[in-house]
Amino acid sequence: MPFNCQQIQAVEFGVCLDTDEGESYRLMPCVAEVQEVLKEMLAATWGAIFDADGEIQEFSPAEKYAPTERVWAALASDLVTKHRDVYEAENLPIDTGALDHVNQIVSYFGNFRDAGGNKLMAIRRAAQFKGVLHKKLIRFSDDALRIIKDNVFKLDTDFDYFICDGKVYILRPSAFIFTSEMDNQLAACAMANVERIAEDITCVDFDGLKKFVSGHKLAMRLVAAIRSRNDLTAISTRRLNAECKDSGIKVVQKDGKLTPAEGSEMGFLMLLDRRRYTLTLIDKQPETYEAPSRHTAPRADKT
Repeated sequence: MPFNCQQIQAVEFGVCLDTDEGESYRLMPCVAEVQEVLKEMLAATWGAIFDADGEIQEFSPAEKYAPTERVWAALASDLVTKHRDVYEAENLPIDTGALDHVNQIVSYFGNFRDAGGNKLMAIRRAAQFKGVLHKKLIRFSDDALRIIKDNVFKLDTDFDYFICDGKVYILRPSAFIFTSEMDNQLAACAMANVERIAEDITCVDFDGLKKFVSGHKLAMRLVAAIRSRNDLTAISTRRLNAECKDSGIKVVQKDGKLTPAEGSEMGFLMLLDRRRYTLTLIDKQPETYEAPSRHTAPRADKT
């Protein structure tokens, strides 16, 4: 049963601390007023993601996103292992003094339960949350302006992303990537991703690409994006060879299979992820481009 944002029955507040033993998620008791603010933040995020025009795109680790984009990632994906574990965790420790370690706060979050018992976890990177501590704040009290000496913490107007119904719904991709420690996750599974791709694209020898991928962050993102495709087994050897030639990607034959020549590895991976293409609008003048952001364009109806 999908989460019902209009029937929230319980709200929890917590922070993620960067400790010597790694990141630690802690809950903090909060009064009804704070819970209402967290609900308002969730409502703003929900509206920004679901009420806008256009389809919500699936997240790709190789995509170059704008500061705000409406994308989603499957909770079962290897890309969100960290937050899947946190989302599924029960009985997080309560720490009333967690805000005393403000310089260690990576993010803060709200856990929401609706009337049906469904859970939603919303997360915000802590950049603005911590910023107020470095400013001098004043208030009008006893007929005069006075400095506020207590620690003051500022919540934001919305969350960066939230998790529910088996998906991560993302409003700010850069915050999602940062708090998910995605680069570390991609590095850890890069070789496995290459091997899985090799099982599907049998006309390519990927052995030589493993060393290249292990040393390039963009290549790790590309193989993660390629692996998520569901059409790899349909790739034609003839068409792949022709597209490489048209795009200026040098390939060689190795044991009857194609493999990119040294210096062409990145272009080859970009081609497999549909990010490298060639146009020939002027006779005998092919133009090759690389796309940092890729969306499928609708085909015009034939008349």
